Amino acid sequence: VELSVLPRWTTAIEKLGPYERRELRDLSTEHDLPITSIAAHCNLLDPESSPAGIARIKAALELAVELDPDNPPGICTFSGGDPVDWEDVREDLLSTFADLAGQAANAGAVLTLEAHVGCAMDRPEQLLWVLQELNNPAAALNFDYSHFQALDYTIEKSLSTLIDYTVHTHIKGNRGLWPDNEFLTPGEPGDDYN
Repeated sequence: VELSVLPRWTTAIEKLGPYERRELRDLSTEHDLPITSIAAHCNLLDPESSPAGIARIKAALELAVELDPDNPPGICTFSGGDPVDWEDVREDLLSTFADLAGQAANAGAVLTLEAHVGCAMDRPEQLLWVLQELNNPAAALNFDYSHFQALDYTIEKSLSTLIDYTVHTHIKGNRGLWPDNEFLTPGEPGDDYN
């Protein structure tokens, strides 16, 4: 189960007081449905929204350890930005990811990065570069093939590149190529998860 702590969700980080956190932990245990990921996405390249997003990620790191101290869920985020800017922003992103991964390590949690079609970091080889440069066990990958599929990557090529870093996955379908693609629920007509 992935928990979203994004604004406007009933589980937004600022809405999760001690009672709600205990309730999440208890429900997860009672129904044997571990919370394996926390979506705390933010556009790390937007100077207006990134401070609040980074604060949300830091709060989610604490929440992860509180929910499961022995096996905390990964905290998922992506780069934001625009694909054409990758070369210009990759070092800044690496610095931001390194800071967040360091904080994850200090908290006993894991930061999971996700490539997102339409963002600066949208390709398997970019994620691989970031993770190899970080070389930090508190930085891992949330694998979401639909974003690579929208860029015409095969699952074999994208997964073989990233499997060693993958700790969580999103499963959804995709129809078409970016920027005209459409994300689908697995099994929807037109969903060819190949």
